[in-house]
Amino acid sequence: MLSRIFLPGILLFSLFCGCAGLDKQKSAEHRFKLIKPITSEELRFEDESILVRFTPEHKRIYFTLWNKTQTPMKILWDEVIFINPEGQSNWVLNSQETYRDVGKVAVGAHPLLDQSIIPSGTSHGDYARPYPTGPQETYIYPEKYAQGCRFSLVLPLEINERTKVYTFGFEIVE
Repeated sequence: MLSRIFLPGILLFSLFCGCAGLDKQKSAEHRFKLIKPITSEELRFEDESILVRFTPEHKRIYFTLWNKTQTPMKILWDEVIFINPEGQSNWVLNSQETYRDVGKVAVGAHPLLDQSIIPSGTSHGDYARPYPTGPQETYIYPEKYAQGCRFSLVLPLEINERTKVYTFGFEIVE
């Protein structure tokens, strides 16, 4: 008898706590749109060589890049640039969060990331986050007054032995 009352009570309590937590998380998020090279509410871009989808967050921009060509392509991480809302550029780190060991790397020195190879007809999921230029972590946009902020990711790809530079611009809508 006690378990008939106790178990449903715990389930209801968990449900209400879970929903309150989701509500809190939802209100802290922002809504973005792609504004360059095209406008896209879905944060998606496609041409004859690639299809890419983005999920920006406060610290990094997640993306999945599909190779639509008949040959492997490379993300040239050493040349990827993040441009913050103030127009300042930063190198980036990716999901490996490591760089080639070339001796002791000074704060603010180029991270020297390895290329990502994407075979024909496959996809690569990763993220780019601004490489810190000092001891503090660098964010993509300010937490307060974020609406209207614009930032960009410059993504050079080697496609068919030629470098093609894509610039993806984002705006925080709300």
